[in-house]
Amino acid sequence: MTTAQAAVLNIIIRDGSTSQAQIAKVLSQRESAITTMATRLLSAQYITRERSVEDRRTWVLKPTRQGRSALKKMMASLGQANDLLDEAISKKRMDTLAGCLTDILAQLDKHENEH
Repeated sequence: MTTAQAAVLNIIIRDGSTSQAQIAKVLSQRESAITTMATRLLSAQYITRERSVEDRRTWVLKPTRQGRSALKKMMASLGQANDLLDEAISKKRMDTLAGCLTDILAQLDKHENEH
């Protein structure tokens, strides 16, 4: 599971069920990107997908037991990685790094909006 897929699965688990359009909105992604991730999560049996009762054009995504378990394992691994980073990098240096990464993302957004 990629971190992007984990983000999608996390939203589905948090909400209990949700639409692909809502996930796209939360993650500021195109719905087609979410559709691709949802297809992979379906193949791994981490989610189910069914038509909405309210709007038959809408897909509703729901987590499976396997999906909940897989995300829990991945979050544990990420926790261990975060612990290692906390040990290796001081808070002040981590704040500097986070600021640099934020600046990079802002520049990328600016560049994307110009083109």
